Amino acid sequence: MTRPLFRQALGALALATPSERSSGPRGLISWASLRHSLTLRVTAAYVLFGLAILAGVATFAFYNGRAALERTTISGLTALAAEKEERIKGWFAQKTSEIETIAVSPYLVTGIPAVFSAGKNRAEGDAVRDRLNDFLSKVWLQTGRAFVSLYVLDPETGKVIVATNPSDLGKYREDRPVFLEGKKAAYVEGPYYSVPEGGPSIVFSAPVKEADGKLLGVVVGRADIAELQGIIERDTEGHSTDDNFIVNDAGLYVTQPRYILDQVTLRFGTQSPYLRQCLAGDSGVALTDDYRAVPVIAIYRWIPTRRFCLIAKVDQAEALEPILTFRNSILLLGLLGLVIASVIAVGLARSITRPIKELQAGVERLGRGERDVHLRERSQDELGLLAREFNHMAGALAAQEIELREQAQALQVVNAKLTGTNAELESENIERRRAESEVRTLNDELERRVLARTTELATVNHELEAFVYSVSHDLRAPLRHMDGFSQALVEDYGDKLDDGAKNFLSRIRNASVRMGRLIDDLLELSRVSRGQFEHADVDLSAIAQQIVDTLRQGEPARTVAVDIAPGAMAWASGRLMAVALENLLGNAWKFTAKNPAARISFGIAEQRGRPAYFVRDNGVGFDMAYVHKLFAPFQRLHRNEEFEGTGIGLATVSRIIHRHGGEVWIEAAVGQGTTVYFTLSGRTGEA
Repeated sequence: MTRPLFRQALGALALATPSERSSGPRGLISWASLRHSLTLRVTAAYVLFGLAILAGVATFAFYNGRAALERTTISGLTALAAEKEERIKGWFAQKTSEIETIAVSPYLVTGIPAVFSAGKNRAEGDAVRDRLNDFLSKVWLQTGRAFVSLYVLDPETGKVIVATNPSDLGKYREDRPVFLEGKKAAYVEGPYYSVPEGGPSIVFSAPVKEADGKLLGVVVGRADIAELQGIIERDTEGHSTDDNFIVNDAGLYVTQPRYILDQVTLRFGTQSPYLRQCLAGDSGVALTDDYRAVPVIAIYRWIPTRRFCLIAKVDQAEALEPILTFRNSILLLGLLGLVIASVIAVGLARSITRPIKELQAGVERLGRGERDVHLRERSQDELGLLAREFNHMAGALAAQEIELREQAQALQVVNAKLTGTNAELESENIERRRAESEVRTLNDELERRVLARTTELATVNHELEAFVYSVSHDLRAPLRHMDGFSQALVEDYGDKLDDGAKNFLSRIRNASVRMGRLIDDLLELSRVSRGQFEHADVDLSAIAQQIVDTLRQGEPARTVAVDIAPGAMAWASGRLMAVALENLLGNAWKFTAKNPAARISFGIAEQRGRPAYFVRDNGVGFDMAYVHKLFAPFQRLHRNEEFEGTGIGLATVSRIIHRHGGEVWIEAAVGQGTTVYFTLSGRTGEA
């Protein structure tokens, strides 16, 4: 029975690869052999038994202790959050009561009408305002500076007429909820991020009324956020990692979190999982990561009346520190016991497996090609019989190896010739297939790019044509209706409208005219950006003179010195160049309107090593720091009240010049005028 089994074992060993046979005794040890090793199995039995008992007890104790600590921490945080919520509600109620008390003060009820009755008497008006300012300042001091600033708004226009902070005077709040709602009853706006204040702000307002209910004004007070911060920081749970803060419905921090010092983060907020849940209108408990990516236990409460979230949290590492210490102790003791059990198990296993290891070493030596292997036959048991069979087999293998070596040498000669021929054929086939693959890949890529580009251009042209049609036919009709109906209201009901209504109608008509100009400019920009055009010899000087004559006819009362160099020729599209010069000369005419000695010139000059056309004026100019904005659509450097325009003209000029293969640039200085240079790819020069 032993001889066939042993021969099967050595046959399998002979099939091992040369690298396995040459790697030494360890090279033949695989995971499969270790898995069936008696030493490993005995050792694993001891270790797994102890590990199972330890894991069960430790897991039960750890999770029960952790759950108890979590419940205790959550209970404390919940009570703390409820207390903070009540204090915050009380703070808002107190501030609302204080602003209402100020609103019913006789000083405001009698003083505000006096401000308006003073009329144009500046001295009398200033005296009344000074008395009201003194009153507000005293109130501010008497209330312990509960409000950072106080001011009173005009009930009609929302203008600040009296303020403890002089910088607030004259400002308008007509579109703010604190004014619109404050005219009706006491109102709280915020918390919100205030750009002027550079941080969160909460504003309280209340109406100031006479005894008969007539609205005299709206008193507004900006609360001190530091008081709210004090409520949040007061009476924490005593943990070193406690953190309580308020976040408004826009996700911005109203009070200072403990671990966020970056002003950018405070302004734009963070999006922790529990914060997103709270801002969705929920209240609850979360065991998750906070804005520092640190695991925390967080209580979040949504306060709907004020539309903000109250967060109370503590780091899990601190809250669960006792149970984590217990877990580490259990793991340390378990590891020590595991090491001791492993040492005992290994000793027992080796006393059983040592003879088998000697036989295994002999087999490995035989597998590496050693034919002088001879095992000691120590006993007459199964292992002794296996050793004798092994020695017989080793002698037989030595004789067979000599015969096989002679046959192998003959085969090597034939194989060498065949290998050389096959290598040459394979190399030729590989090169041919590689070349064919590259050609197919290049053809496919070229076809794909051509198709994609053709589709893209067709889509862009279709969208551009649809846009031009919409602007031409759909946008003009509403503008004409707005302008016509506004004019009809002025003509038919002018005697029934007050000055404010007439002013609003005038604004509507002016806006309609500006919108019409913007549509015309957009259409012109669209036309110069598409389609083909014919090149011809164009006299730019003659075109410029015609444009200037038209400008003079539109404003015959203006005196402008115009210098147009004669014979400035170009190889370009006459239609497009007329549009470009009309925009450039129109800008020069417009921005010199405030200069009594206005001068405009057009000609050719040497710039950047080549001839360039220019349009120069001595108008208002601009700061060259903003020159990069000028050629983009809708970019303007002057307010519409100073100089009307749509911000499309220079963008149109830029596209026309670029379509001609040219370049355009501007040089200017504030108060010293502007010069626009441009070149064309065709012939440039004088006739």
